[in-house]
Amino acid sequence: MVLAADMIMLGKNITYEKAYHMAEMAVENGTALEKFREFIEAHGGNPDITKDYSLLPVAIFSYDVISEKSGFISAADSQEIGICALNLGAGRKNKNDDIDYSAGIVFNKTVGEYADKGECIMTLYSSHECPFEEIAARALNALDFSNEKPTENNIILMN
Repeated sequence: MVLAADMIMLGKNITYEKAYHMAEMAVENGTALEKFREFIEAHGGNPDITKDYSLLPVAIFSYDVISEKSGFISAADSQEIGICALNLGAGRKNKNDDIDYSAGIVFNKTVGEYADKGECIMTLYSSHECPFEEIAARALNALDFSNEKPTENNIILMN
């Protein structure tokens, strides 16, 4: 909501409070979802996926990433996580590469949450065989663990 409110505020030259309220109303009354459906269709996608998730592609392969230590996840290197997703097929390394729309990472634990050693903290998905163990190791190395619960930070950083 914060980013949506900021964008509305800048586009309409209104107060943050009014913009935030407009964003909330758009979600509640369905106009935000309808706009999202328009975006999907404009990009050649099937907007019905917002109503029927079974229309989404399903990965053939999955791999659970197991925490090697206990503690609070205190930070995540988003660039490294992005590279992991890319290596699963969720993006293009070269402009002619195909995208595997079933590929990606589902996080069971996120920054600020406690993870036990041996717990599945994320699952990797892909429709092609890939070096899951290497990608899992890289994803684990992208996370920092701490004995102390980290302080909450704003998700959106402003300059």
